[in-house]
Amino acid sequence: MKNRLPYIYLLSFIVCAVTILFVGWKLNHSSNLSNDGKKIESINKNGMNDAAANISQKLAELKREIDNNPQDTLKMKEYANLLGGVHNDREAAKVFENILLIGPNRIDVMLVLTYIYFTLGNTAQAEEYTHRVLTINKDNPEAIFNLGIIELKKGNKEKAKQILNSVINKFPNNNVALYAKSTLKKL
Repeated sequence: MKNRLPYIYLLSFIVCAVTILFVGWKLNHSSNLSNDGKKIESINKNGMNDAAANISQKLAELKREIDNNPQDTLKMKEYANLLGGVHNDREAAKVFENILLIGPNRIDVMLVLTYIYFTLGNTAQAEEYTHRVLTINKDNPEAIFNLGIIELKKGNKEKAKQILNSVINKFPNNNVALYAKSTLKKL
């Protein structure tokens, strides 16, 4: 394939990015308030080391909370998103799969797993999760789009075009239709 099509990554990337930004803001906000409520600047020479330490600390904290309450899928999702944010995709996938053991119809989790497996080069697994989403909701625009991108990856250009055009026709006011149009222009 000539161009690597990043559009399948977008939805999951946004979820991961927002989670990382929120966690970073939360850690910074909570640790930078003085007793009188004024924010103290804590940028120093070791800023990068501090950030890495904060992420490691947050990962450890979330892991403890999950160990104490293994049914807390919100904490599990936050932990998995943070793992993905630090490029530990395989471990993130395991956590997301554990969420599915608790809530087997979690479309949001299946869409993230589609992204993870696609980026890891496991197209078959990405396709499996995409089909699971479509079994639950046959009109999920993200899953249909992902299916088109997977078909492109597999070399089925005409089938991919068909699927992407169906996204545009079925969901003209959805942002996914914009991604489908952009992808089709590149073919």
